[in-house]
Amino acid sequence: MRIRYLKVLRDLTSDYGKNFMLVLAIAIGVFGIGVILGGYSVITREMKKNYMGTIPASATLEMRDSIPKELMESVRSFPGIKDAERHATIVARMKVGEKWYPLLLFVVDDFNDMRTNKFNRISGALEPPSKTMLVERTALVMMQAKEGDNIVIKTPNGNPAEVKISGIVHDPGLAPAWQEQAGYAYIALSTLEQLGENPEFDQLRILVDANNMSAPHIRQKASELADALNKHGHFVEEIQVPPPGKHPHQGQMNAVLTIFIVFSFLTLILGSILVATSMQTLMVKHVRQIGIMKTIGATSGQITGIYFFMMILICLVAMLFVPPSHAAASLLYNQVAALLNLEITDRSIPVIVPIIQVIAGISIPLFHFEMFFVIVQDW
Repeated sequence: MRIRYLKVLRDLTSDYGKNFMLVLAIAIGVFGIGVILGGYSVITREMKKNYMGTIPASATLEMRDSIPKELMESVRSFPGIKDAERHATIVARMKVGEKWYPLLLFVVDDFNDMRTNKFNRISGALEPPSKTMLVERTALVMMQAKEGDNIVIKTPNGNPAEVKISGIVHDPGLAPAWQEQAGYAYIALSTLEQLGENPEFDQLRILVDANNMSAPHIRQKASELADALNKHGHFVEEIQVPPPGKHPHQGQMNAVLTIFIVFSFLTLILGSILVATSMQTLMVKHVRQIGIMKTIGATSGQITGIYFFMMILICLVAMLFVPPSHAAASLLYNQVAALLNLEITDRSIPVIVPIIQVIAGISIPLFHFEMFFVIVQDW
């Protein structure tokens, strides 16, 4: 038995160059799968957690006129509606240096009782005082400002006015400001009036109480509510139903990561080809040794066991690349998180990822191991 192990050790050390190439070929495939699948699993999990944590509205009803506060209780008690909230969105402009950029002003009814499309406070005030605003964190770079600075803002019907940044927030439901080349800010109704606009809410955001992941069901309930509002003189001009439970940029993310996954499996195929080539090269040297071992009485099973053990050792060495691949995966999902304005709260990679890596790392060489078995049987 010791002689077999000694042969394996000498085979591995005497031709370390070819054996190293064999290890490298397996490791390339294992590493690529770990990076892509690890990054993909973390991003998809965190994207859903970030976005659903904001309690995104099931639908938004664009109203012709202002929504009176007393109407909200009737809306919330409407059959099939779980909750509702008044909102308004103003497309304003902000002055940065000598240039003007778009600025989306989100008017919040009650900062202490937000029911839909919530955000996370980072610093400063939770409820912005009059003539101040909360700014989404990615917009600070666009504004070239920080908390406490004043920004010149002009609304469609108002004059340019300075508004102080009283707090910083994170809204996972928004794309980074630098992607949209626009700023994001949250203000109270009193601030909207001071900026020269009518102090009114014209958006009704609702949450349905059942089948809230079914777009047809959401649209049906929103239409029923719209019909009831129209009958009572509160006219609905448009109903918007976003894809339920999906981040606004999930489609782009899936497309990019799908391409990466395809490339990772192409890398795995390349590794398989390299393994086959390396094993064929290795066979040239060992064909004669197999013949000698059979001549002195070694059985086919014993010889196959020797090379099988050697291949397992090579696979185990290649598995050392599994942990580094997870570290590289963190670089991937951190970059994607920055592109999607996400906050990674759980960096753990699912157990299924290293399991897939180990299976792939062992399967590649064992798939080609049959060539050794055929040669052993032929002698």
